[in-house]
Amino acid sequence: MPLQVQCRSCGRVLVLNDAFAGGRCRCQHCRTINAVPNSRQSSPTGNLHRPSRPLLVGELPSRNMPVAAEAVHVKPSTGRRSARNRRVVTLGRISGALGALAFLVGLPACYFALSASEAPTVHQTIARVDTDRAAELSHLKGTELAMVTADPLKTYFGLSLDGGIIGYVVDGDTTMSPYIDRVATITNAVNSTFVPGSKRYGIARAYGENGQTLVEVAEPIGDLEGSRLTLSARAASGETNLSSALAVTPDWFADQIFLVMSKPVEASEIQRLASTAEQTGAIVNVIALGEAASQPQLAEVANATRGKFVPVTDAMLSELVARQRAALDDQNRLAAGN
Repeated sequence: MPLQVQCRSCGRVLVLNDAFAGGRCRCQHCRTINAVPNSRQSSPTGNLHRPSRPLLVGELPSRNMPVAAEAVHVKPSTGRRSARNRRVVTLGRISGALGALAFLVGLPACYFALSASEAPTVHQTIARVDTDRAAELSHLKGTELAMVTADPLKTYFGLSLDGGIIGYVVDGDTTMSPYIDRVATITNAVNSTFVPGSKRYGIARAYGENGQTLVEVAEPIGDLEGSRLTLSARAASGETNLSSALAVTPDWFADQIFLVMSKPVEASEIQRLASTAEQTGAIVNVIALGEAASQPQLAEVANATRGKFVPVTDAMLSELVARQRAALDDQNRLAAGN
């Protein structure tokens, strides 16, 4: 049975999985931080219902503006308009209207003409190169197409980094050994392009060593400037617990979380991951490498939070690294020219 904790503020009952035992959780209704007991002894009992996840920004209901109760008195029409109130269409008025229309049409045309004469930015350069490959990429669609065409310095595996706080939960299982160095390169390069003060990010790593499951955490605390966090290119032996690593992120108040994994998981573990992802309060995207990329059931974890499931082949990962290095070279060249 899952853990059941009563919020100390609003009194609602929170239903949590075992990964939260002994830690803290955030109420999905009033967002109060509550302590979670190590056992179910102090948890409330009775007829309980699983709480829904918190509403996202796009789902918030719009507020109806109050309607004035004051009656509006309308003067009845006389059926006739006096001659002095009639508008007379004259040649001067027609000329003025045509002049205003020409101004409105000509102003955007001048702007785009001047913009085209400027030196292309890195993003424009990359977009132009990918346009030349339109025939080669015609069979791709969705996130797979975005991954090989989007700006590799402003997106993460083709997904935009929306929000002020970004979280990374990365598996340190031995199956990540062929990929972790390239994943670390991609992650650290994207994070290094954040304007200081614009975003914060945290990293949680799941490890298995000596028969124990460990979680290394670097929380998104303070301004990024002067306290850059980096993803290390290493993996460990032993079983890892991704649900425990994901369970440390609710206190981050992250807007978006990227779960990076390569090992296939059983159906029961998928359910635990989906439940934990839903209780983070963030949009959780699943980046699946290696054997995990051929397990479409992992999409359930992303679907629980309206996130994206991105299966990544070895060829796609290598191409993304190459495109990112080329983008960094272009960026450094443009910076040197200025």
